Amino acid sequence: MKKLAYMGLEILLIVVFLNGLILVGPGVTASNQKVIKLKFSCPFIEAEPPAVIAKYFMDLVEKNTNGRVKFKRYFAEALAKHAEHIQLLSSGSVDLISVVPVYVGRELVLNQLCDFPFYTSNEKAVAQTTKLMMEIPETKAIFEKEQKRLKIKILYWNSTGGMELLAKPKATSLADLKGKKVNLWAPPDVQIWKKFNMAPVPIFVADFYESLSRGVLDSVYFPPGGSLALKLFEQAKSNLSLHQGDAGTPIIFNLKKWEKLPGDIREVIMEASRETSRWSVGYTEGLSGHIYKVFKDAGLYVGAVPKEESVKLFEAIMQHTTEEFWLGICKKAGVGDEAQVLLKYWRNMAWGK
Repeated sequence: MKKLAYMGLEILLIVVFLNGLILVGPGVTASNQKVIKLKFSCPFIEAEPPAVIAKYFMDLVEKNTNGRVKFKRYFAEALAKHAEHIQLLSSGSVDLISVVPVYVGRELVLNQLCDFPFYTSNEKAVAQTTKLMMEIPETKAIFEKEQKRLKIKILYWNSTGGMELLAKPKATSLADLKGKKVNLWAPPDVQIWKKFNMAPVPIFVADFYESLSRGVLDSVYFPPGGSLALKLFEQAKSNLSLHQGDAGTPIIFNLKKWEKLPGDIREVIMEASRETSRWSVGYTEGLSGHIYKVFKDAGLYVGAVPKEESVKLFEAIMQHTTEEFWLGICKKAGVGDEAQVLLKYWRNMAWGK
C-alpha cells in the first residue's frame, strides 16, 4: 500500500489505510458490516487447560477479524453436560464447542480415535493428528463423512498433555505399584493394568481425592493438570510420566453455521485454529514445568517409568483399547471397514512414525 501511495494514489486511499480498512496479516477488512455473533459452549471450568486453549482461539479470531466476529462464551457445563455437547451442537443450539472426543465417543465413533494416547511428544502427536484428519485423502474422507452425518465441522486439534500416573506411595516404576489400586476409565483398563499386576477400580473423577485419602485408590491415571486442579498431589508421594503424548479438545463447529460464514471469515478462523494448535503445545509444556515444580515443592518424587515399562503399557493400550475395544464399537456401529482403514495408518502413527 505504501509503495502505491508513493506513486501518487488519491488521498482517499491514504485515509483508508490510516483507518485500518485494509487486510493486515491474517485479519479481515474492518468495516461497518454487521458483527457475527457466535455461541460457544464447553464443559470445562475457565482455568482448565482446554478452556484456556479455547479462549486463546476465540480471542485470536476476534482480534484477526478486527471485531467482526464476537463470541458469547459458556463454560463449566452451563448449557449442557459434557456427554450432551455433540447433540447440543448438532441441533444448532450453539455454534461451536470444545470437548474431549472420547467422552462423546457415542457420537464421534470414528473421530475419537485421535484422542487416544500417542507414544511420542505432544508436538508430534498434534502433527500426526493433523496429518491423519486433514492431509491423507483416504482418512480425511472417512472422518469428514462422520462429521457431515453429525452436522459438525472439526477444526485443528490441540494438546493438553499426556496421561501420567500419580501415586500415593513412593514409586519410580510400575513394578513398585504391584498389587496397588488404580482408577478404571473403561473396560479395556482391566486387561491393561493386569499386565502390571495392578487392580483397576471404577471411581468418578470427582471422587478421586477422597478415594486416595481413604485408600480406595492408590494411584490415578490422569493428566497432571487435572491432578493439580483437584489437588490430588496432596494425597500422593510420586508422579510418573509414561512417555505419552496427546492431541485432543479440538474446536468443533455446527456445519450449517460454518457453511454460512463468509469465506474470508472461515479462512481467518481456520488459520486461528491452526495457530492455536501450535500454541497449545508450548502452553502445555510450560504448564507441565509449573506443575512439576508444585509437585516437587510438595515433596513428591517426579520422574518417568523405565522405557521398557512405558513401551509395554502402550502396547497393551494399542491391543486392548484400540484393536479390541474401539474396533468392536466401530463394528457394532456399522463402520468397521472404515475403522480398519484408519488403523492401517494409526498403527504406525500412534508410535510417532
